[in-house]
Amino acid sequence: MMPGGGHPFSDLANDVFTMNMIAQARRKKRFETGSIEFQNRDFHFTLNEETGYPLNFKESPKMQSKQLVEEFMLMANILVAEHLYDKCQDKALLRAHADVKDQRKTQLQNFFLKLGFDINMTDNLSLSNSIQALGRQKDSVDKLHVVNRKFLTNLQQARYVCVENKDPADFFHYGLNFDLYTHFTSPIRRYADLLVHRLLTISLKEGDNTRSKMDGLDYGEYAEEISDKSFNARKASKDCERLFHCLLLRDHGLRAYEALVFDVDQHHIVLYVDELNLHLTYRLREDRRIETSMFYEEDYSVAITLR
Repeated sequence: MMPGGGHPFSDLANDVFTMNMIAQARRKKRFETGSIEFQNRDFHFTLNEETGYPLNFKESPKMQSKQLVEEFMLMANILVAEHLYDKCQDKALLRAHADVKDQRKTQLQNFFLKLGFDINMTDNLSLSNSIQALGRQKDSVDKLHVVNRKFLTNLQQARYVCVENKDPADFFHYGLNFDLYTHFTSPIRRYADLLVHRLLTISLKEGDNTRSKMDGLDYGEYAEEISDKSFNARKASKDCERLFHCLLLRDHGLRAYEALVFDVDQHHIVLYVDELNLHLTYRLREDRRIETSMFYEEDYSVAITLR
């Protein structure tokens, strides 16, 4: 088999396997040095061609081929971010992700301690090592889900920022543990990438004179707008996924699912349905069967009296 370039298929296959070795090595090092691995899951819905309603769903498999693409995309985004920071300086458009706020971090630390989880949140590396150590324990799946879900609900959203006169800590990417990061690789689906491509085009043309050509350029306002649009797009995607699951339940009948309780307080019980990758909040006051409820903060338990 000889693809269009005249290269034997075996050579292409060997190149891909070599790239995968590099990608897996980079991935391993990335987590060892502080990138945080969130247990995110993606689902694929099969839709009725006529109605557009879901017929069924399945989880998208986690394959090394996807990790290969991911690692080289991350590398490209880092290299472009470094180039823009050097050439465009304060006009560079970056992707920033702030650390968990101090007050929430203290609350999280106390929460994990009360559950007997040894989670060190001093910095990215400490947190990443703690999560990996927890994962090596026996029967750790539910514990990891609790840590992952609780942490994700307290994590700040990543945003686009212009460097301007900001401190480097203000455009650090917490989740990935990267000093400089941007979105460059997906201009067909993200406007941020188009803006980055424009900056890159100018910098490649102007070289060391790039910054002097950008006095009239200000992407600060765009950064706020595309950050909000990005958040709304993710929210719409999650809402659609939840709606599709509701439609499947309506059409196929009710089902019972196992759920993990990962947070409680005096008014709520927060559940995670692993099979559906859904967070659900059970509001105690809305259940007419409940007469009284008592929350015990020392061990995060709720006692309920039924009518």
